[in-house]
Amino acid sequence: MKRRCLTGLVLLGFILILAGSASAFFMNFEEGLGNDGGQIVGIPGVTFTNSAGLNWRYCDITTGGYNVTSVNKGVSYGTGYYNMYDYVCAWLGTSGNWGRIDFDDQNGTWFQTGVSSYSNFSVEAYDAADNLLDSASTGPCTRQQGYTDMVWLRVDAPVGQNISYVIVHDSGNYWEVDNMTGDMAGGTVPLPGSLVLLASGMIILLGYRKVNKV
Repeated sequence: MKRRCLTGLVLLGFILILAGSASAFFMNFEEGLGNDGGQIVGIPGVTFTNSAGLNWRYCDITTGGYNVTSVNKGVSYGTGYYNMYDYVCAWLGTSGNWGRIDFDDQNGTWFQTGVSSYSNFSVEAYDAADNLLDSASTGPCTRQQGYTDMVWLRVDAPVGQNISYVIVHDSGNYWEVDNMTGDMAGGTVPLPGSLVLLASGMIILLGYRKVNKV
């Protein structure tokens, strides 16, 4: 039984190593809860770069100072015109119409973000030499304009090339972004619960089979 349990534990450890070494990230900005207007810093692998003299900020809707609806929480504040997830999103204030996000190791291959914008909005991916690799855009996409969810924009690097940074921008200074995903060195992927259950189930099954044989 010890040998079988050891095998199961090794399997679980292998799955954990695979998940932990995957170079991907997910940012929902909820660490900014209670820090409304605070600068977004300290996220491993990426830098929310000062853009045109403006810092990226946390937008905490629980303060009641924003016209936002949390799609998954089912709560609205103010007019509720803009969509987001949970209680915190990212933006550059009412005067910031574009923002830059740098991949610290300049080796990203894809990037995606949810966006809610009152005007046209774009995401552009660049390499280290400032060459445009890919872009994605949407028209106005707020609840006021009939949208009940965020719009998801994704950019990909061509095969053999890498994203160094992305630029997000609109044409009217009224937007916010949330639930960013992508890949880069130094990031981690949350371990899917299904993998944990699979490994745990194997350990239990191996032990059960051994008991039945005795």
